[in-house]
Amino acid sequence: MIETGKLTQRLNLYAATTTKSLSGAPIAAITRMGGAWAELVIGRADTATSQDRDRAVGVYQFRVRWLTTAPDWVNWRGKWFRVTGVDDTDSHRAQMLITGDLTDAPPTIKAQP
Repeated sequence: MIETGKLTQRLNLYAATTTKSLSGAPIAAITRMGGAWAELVIGRADTATSQDRDRAVGVYQFRVRWLTTAPDWVNWRGKWFRVTGVDDTDSHRAQMLITGDLTDAPPTIKAQP
């Protein structure tokens, strides 16, 4: 069960969509689903060096109240995470765990109508 006092982190949730460029070609984009309060369960960040480049790698897991639709992207404190796993096996539908990998940048953000 989630304790309200532990939900101290604000997440912005995004869904993956497809839109068209000016030339008509399909491009990947994301649309904001909304926000959610969360508890940081696991946060592990590091840097990996390959071919003389440093890049951030990390796995983060957040506990949130039950969502009817799981997000594809999460923005937390200016960092972008691609959602790699969602644990929605809570039989009471009270909470779900969202696992995400740290990425450099998301796809294009689609403007809200």
